[in-house]
Amino acid sequence: MGAKESSRVMDLYIQKLGRSLSGLGYETSGPPDHDLDREPGVKHPEWRISWFSLRSPIPEVNFALMAHLRRSSEGNIGISGNALLVSAAVEDILDELSYDSIDNFCGSVLDSIPFTYFETPQDMSQYIWVTGENGVDAGVREYMRLVDGPVSGWFSDRDDITKLLQLSGTARPNNVVDQVNPDPMRLRGSIVLAVLSGRGADAARVMAEYIGRGTFNNSDSREKARAFDAAMIRKFPVYEESRRAG
Repeated sequence: MGAKESSRVMDLYIQKLGRSLSGLGYETSGPPDHDLDREPGVKHPEWRISWFSLRSPIPEVNFALMAHLRRSSEGNIGISGNALLVSAAVEDILDELSYDSIDNFCGSVLDSIPFTYFETPQDMSQYIWVTGENGVDAGVREYMRLVDGPVSGWFSDRDDITKLLQLSGTARPNNVVDQVNPDPMRLRGSIVLAVLSGRGADAARVMAEYIGRGTFNNSDSREKARAFDAAMIRKFPVYEESRRAG
């Protein structure tokens, strides 16, 4: 399959996937973070990225899906996916805080996981491969099977503040480097989101427990955590009150 035909098949793939996802309430969207905003299909005709978004039960939070399509050297089309928990409101708050306290935070993305983690965690670079237009429907069905199944469950585990605060004290399962320490990105995002949702006391408690840990992720430290805590105290009186009381 030549480049022109591959491009047409990838466009068809995106159209059919969008229609299937719309049945679950997802809408086509842009990337959740500027760092993820590239130009597939123009500068890089061998791949495409499409984004889809659904409102979470938590205010100011969206469930996001990424579909990444690429053409192999043989002309086959592969698709992979990522699930993300995103909040522009959290990103806005973090932008206002001191830089040193958030230098390991990734924009609006609070948490993410590749679809392949659910079935091949030992190799999360796998794609669903199809050949030609006749294979597109099968590829879409496989993507949707994952969305309906494990991806939906992953989102359900993150659909309220209590669940997010509980997860914030754990390592990300797809972090092959550190399976022990909490993920700094998820922790900071959950703390901010809890305060925005009127759960300042709970946020302060989780932060105090985090600062008191003996070990940290290699991208974080007690000093960075304290800097973040201090920035939150300056920003939110309710958080300050809870931290002082705790």
